[in-house]
Amino acid sequence: MQQDHAEKVITYRYLTKSGAAEEDQPSLGVGTKGLELWRQCAETRDESLADRLRAFLVDDKTARTKLEPPQLKKGETRSQTLLEFLESASPKEVLEKLILRIKWDLRSEDSDVVRESVVMRVNA
Repeated sequence: MQQDHAEKVITYRYLTKSGAAEEDQPSLGVGTKGLELWRQCAETRDESLADRLRAFLVDDKTARTKLEPPQLKKGETRSQTLLEFLESASPKEVLEKLILRIKWDLRSEDSDVVRESVVMRVNA
């Protein structure tokens, strides 16, 4: 989406009633919760934390599998994938172009309001 609207800064807000969970693999460190690390990185703008998150997303087998793009058919082209971005980006780029643009609202009461809004639109 960002590539289609380069003149704008697009941000995402993820609402959930759930809290952060520990990763299945201790790639980020034993007991480290990835989304809490993400939020800390965004709050402090710490490039070393951005690099830890980048490395986790690229190197962790489970995360990487989810980021791998489907195979292109002959003659097809596509924009740079998130995985390709992470493999080539500097920690500063990861911080500015990914981490600061996604806000994780964990244990959010706002999720009920959003759910009701969606239900009302779907039923309209």
